[in-house]
Formats: sequence, structure tokens, C-alpha cells
Amino acid sequence: TQAGSTLVGAVIGLGIAVGIGYALYRGAQVINLRTFFSWTGIALVFIAAGLLSYGVHEFIEAGWITVGTSTAFDISGVLPHQPDAGALGVIGSILRALVGYTSTPEWITFLVWLAYVVVVLTLYTRPIRPAGSRTVAKEQPAAMA
Repeated sequence: TQAGSTLVGAVIGLGIAVGIGYALYRGAQVINLRTFFSWTGIALVFIAAGLLSYGVHEFIEAGWITVGTSTAFDISGVLPHQPDAGALGVIGSILRALVGYTSTPEWITFLVWLAYVVVVLTLYTRPIRPAGSRTVAKEQPAAMA
């Protein structure tokens, strides 16, 4: 059943997370934390974009959004999102759970996803200036008459 598969996937994922956490804690694998958190931040951007587009899809199903509800494209022949479609379907269903993937998105959900990813990744990956590099205009004393 789908509930059983979800439970098995959750337990396996939790086990992997515990294993990775333990390995990091014990120092078995030394990693650059800046790089690690940069990549996990990028992954979180895609997860958040998927959640947002899923919310937009739910608004379409509720009838609250009526613009852009036609199917943008159909790539279900390449990577379906139904788990009963074989090995590729399993990959698609994992992507669906992780980042909100669907093989037949509506225009509005696709555009919302794309806009979110472009804007947030641009903001997230831009270089950060050091705090002391800003030039602030100093106030000039008022001229006395």
C-alpha cells in the first residue's frame, strides 16, 4: 500500500539521517561546514519552491485560482510521478515527495515554482559584502548663521 511504502521510506530516510549525523559527530568524515550549509540551503530553496507550487495546485483544485490552469507540458513518458509506473515512477515519486515534482504541471504552478527558484536562488547565492564595507554619508554640522 502507499501508506506502507511511505512509512518504509520515512524509516529508511530517518535511519540514513541518524547514520550521517553519527558519522559527522564522531568525526569520521570532516567536511567544510560552509560548503555543506550552502548546498543544504540550495536544496531547501527547491523544497520550498515545491511546497509553494503544491499550495498553488491545491488552490486550483479548490477553484480559487482559475487562470493558467491548463497543463504546461506532459513529460510523464520520460519521468512519471506515479510510483506504479516502474522504476522511473519510483524516482518521480521520490522527487515529488522531496521537491514537489509533477510530470504534468499547470502553467501557474510551473511559473510560480520557476519564479521562486530564480528569485530566491539569486538572492541566496549573491556575494555578501562585509559589514564594514558600506559607505555611510556622515552628517555635516549645520551651518550657523
